[in-house]
Amino acid sequence: MPIFSEIGRKEFFYERLWESWVCGERCGLAPYDWCKHIPPFQAFLMLSLPWLGRWPHRFPLVRKVSRDSLILLNILLVSLGMFSLAHIFLFKLHLPSRYTKHSIRILVAIGGAIAGVILFQALWRACRRRQNRALTAATLGLSLFLLFGYPLAINSYPNPDYVQARSPALYQFFAEQPKTLLSALYRKKPTIFPPYRGDRCW
Repeated sequence: MPIFSEIGRKEFFYERLWESWVCGERCGLAPYDWCKHIPPFQAFLMLSLPWLGRWPHRFPLVRKVSRDSLILLNILLVSLGMFSLAHIFLFKLHLPSRYTKHSIRILVAIGGAIAGVILFQALWRACRRRQNRALTAATLGLSLFLLFGYPLAINSYPNPDYVQARSPALYQFFAEQPKTLLSALYRKKPTIFPPYRGDRCW
């Protein structure tokens, strides 16, 4: 179906493997906006977790991480499994990206926070040992920035992704109608392909 092509209205199939498996809005593994912009710094912190676990004497808080944190790994494995099944049984399950893009955001937020606390404690410990006021002040300033400055540096934080009405009079008109009224609004998106006329369009 042309609608699923790279230039279709609901693009799903791409010629490049990177977009087909990683950055595709409907078929890719990663959150779509992370491919258009730099991923949040929590993602890089989370990637450091395996490395931190190999140096418990330098990062003492690693020993405090509970075994319950393995649920993060379980969520990742289940998400990847459902992502693979959605590609194998294409369009029989939900779109493949739905099984990973939300769970990856949650995993990055939690895993990045764990790694951030471990790194901060190790850095603070080093500052206290060396009794370096400049390093201590820099550590404290960086922590305050991550807690308060980083959210303020993001455009529209928090971003609920609401759509502002462009025709308030139209919404006011429908609000005044009886509750039993059934209405449907359709906005046509320009495309070079005619609309699909088959029995079903996924």
